[in-house]
Amino acid sequence: DVCSSDLVTRTDTPLLLPGCNEKPGDVVFDGIGRGGGDLVTDVTVVDSFQGFDTIAHSEVQKRTLSVGVAAAAAEKRKRDKRSGPQNDKMEERVRRAGKEFFPVGFETSGASTSQCSTLLKKLSEIAHQRRGHHKAYFILRWRATLAMVLAKKGSEVALQRAYKVRHVQRGHSPEDADEDSGPLLDMDADAFIHGGFD
Repeated sequence: DVCSSDLVTRTDTPLLLPGCNEKPGDVVFDGIGRGGGDLVTDVTVVDSFQGFDTIAHSEVQKRTLSVGVAAAAAEKRKRDKRSGPQNDKMEERVRRAGKEFFPVGFETSGASTSQCSTLLKKLSEIAHQRRGHHKAYFILRWRATLAMVLAKKGSEVALQRAYKVRHVQRGHSPEDADEDSGPLLDMDADAFIHGGFD
């Protein structure tokens, strides 16, 4: 009962697309998509400050003046990604399977996109109908929860990276430090805790 709205959800569900084991989404909400089909939600989290030294000045300005720009671009890449035997967009492939494809983007800062707002609004309406939840409170609660989860994980990663930089500054090889598991670590990784620097 994710989101306290009596929704049936599944994560990392295989066999959503005929003839392949590809997983087009991270969370599948049963029966709340267009036409009563499932809603296949593909979540992407991006670091809006990553690659600042390699991107155009105009893109740097966009990212610094407006939250959610990098997340919206990541959503678009997910939606436009082409794959499968006919090299179709993922959105089209999922639609042919009778489901709705719904990419949602977040930034490590906690910012989200209008797609996230649309999803939370939809979930709040279902929670109100099925459980009597207050719609506005439901949205505020889950927006804050999502932002805090992202901020916590981002902080853990920042600590790990700081530890690695310090490790290298002390003359140790980077290989001696723990392996980097990507921008937000592995999904099941324990929180990084270090007792401090000497």
